[in-house]
Amino acid sequence: MRIGKLTAINYSQLKVKISSEIRGGSVNLYGNIYYFGNIGSYLKITNAIGEVIICEVISIFDSDLHQEKFSFDIESNRELLIKPIGTINKLKEFNLGVGVFPSLYSDVSIVTYEDMEIILRTNNEPQNDSYTDGITHESFSLGISKNLINYLIDVNIDSFFNIHSAVLGNSGSGKSNTIAHIIQEIHHKESYSAIGSRVLVFDVNGEYKKAFTNDLNANISIKYYKPNIKNDSDGYQPFYLPHFLLTIDEWSAFLLATEAT
Repeated sequence: MRIGKLTAINYSQLKVKISSEIRGGSVNLYGNIYYFGNIGSYLKITNAIGEVIICEVISIFDSDLHQEKFSFDIESNRELLIKPIGTINKLKEFNLGVGVFPSLYSDVSIVTYEDMEIILRTNNEPQNDSYTDGITHESFSLGISKNLINYLIDVNIDSFFNIHSAVLGNSGSGKSNTIAHIIQEIHHKESYSAIGSRVLVFDVNGEYKKAFTNDLNANISIKYYKPNIKNDSDGYQPFYLPHFLLTIDEWSAFLLATEAT
């Protein structure tokens, strides 16, 4: 569904003028409500070679100078600044970056749930796997999107663990809970969902032991290690640091060494 026209283009930002018939910051498309007037929401534009450029809304403002432009049906004075982030090609594959930018006055449309499935590369249906002779799960549930309101975010397992990820937030905002949720979502699935995986958790605040137990999945082996103990205690095994494998720089960083100490 078209919500406006592209009115300015530079290397890192595009300007969109909202069509006059669009009222408010949401539209109803095939029974689904899409919110496009939020910072961080997504829009799409098709370029000259048929690729779909996915963009993120970074600014919303009212035009300083309102000029009538009836020829392009953009007589509204509401404008958005959007940032291109990636491209969906004709094979329905999403890649970061943009090669061919769209033309001036191209239509700007809503990013649908179907587009998000292509971007996130998710497949909720378990797949038959000839290697394991069983069924594997290709995605896990991460939560509900704050940008696409009420949209359930499923993330491809392989894509997620092939890149660096970070969970950011203030103290008490649920960072540890989010990490525990991600690992639980992957490992509580049966039928080879995480075959061959090995996860190391440095639990400096003692938050994760209750989150990971052998009751979660009988096929998972969970071990707990703790420094400064000589024998097994309360389910923990002694942890020994191989100090002889560390360099001087690593020792200094580990001991927080300074010139004064």
